[in-house]
Amino acid sequence: LVEILPSALVLFILRKLPPKRVSDRYHPIN
Repeated sequence: LVEILPSALVLFILRKLPPKRVSDRYHPIN
């Protein structure tokens, strides 16, 4: 569960303010 927490946090930040640079590096699953 501890490993999923940071992942969810990053996804939340990406959704709040998704920069183009981060979008290119990480490909979120829609």
